[in-house]
Amino acid sequence: ILSHNISYVNIPGSGETNLTSWTDIAGTDFYFDKSDYQGLLNITMEASIKLFNGSGIGYVRMIDVTHGIAVVGSEINTSSQSDSLDTSGLLTIWSGRNLYRIQGKSNSSDRLIYNWGKLKITTQN
Repeated sequence: ILSHNISYVNIPGSGETNLTSWTDIAGTDFYFDKSDYQGLLNITMEASIKLFNGSGIGYVRMIDVTHGIAVVGSEINTSSQSDSLDTSGLLTIWSGRNLYRIQGKSNSSDRLIYNWGKLKITTQN
């Protein structure tokens, strides 16, 4: 019988931006290697974000700094003015021990606040 296991990797840091282009959120760098998880089924990102006094939409995503690309499936957005827990789609993570970082932006120049994030890793054994 196969069972699914869930584990989490906390992403360090928090921050904010009111820029309308993707901006690095300082202090969110972390290394991750998907080969550390045998029986890997999928990875998603969960994040607590809000748009402070906002009327637009705030976005966060993960970038693969090692390869200079956005992680496919990682974008999360909110129009909520209160902290909300949001989940990405399935992440496409390249092989190897790569450096990752969180980026944020706001489509309205209102302040996007990124409180925390974590990777949710589903494996089967």
